[in-house]
Amino acid sequence: MARTTSADGRGGTDVVGRLSQMSNRTNLMVIDATLAALPKTGQSYAEAAAEIRDLSRRMMQAAQDFQATVEPVPAA
Repeated sequence: MARTTSADGRGGTDVVGRLSQMSNRTNLMVIDATLAALPKTGQSYAEAAAEIRDLSRRMMQAAQDFQATVEPVPAA
């Protein structure tokens, strides 16, 4: 997979930072929506927490995978 470099030579660090912020906001929205829906779904807090943890782990892994893709390649 190709690596990207921004015009200022920082690689994808600005993109990674923005994606990290979006991921954090998304996690908060998911937590809020899940907790608001609990009375309607009949799910327990423990079940909802397990789903939220799983989603957070997957999002973190995706962010790490993306970061590894866009980080500048070290000079040889």
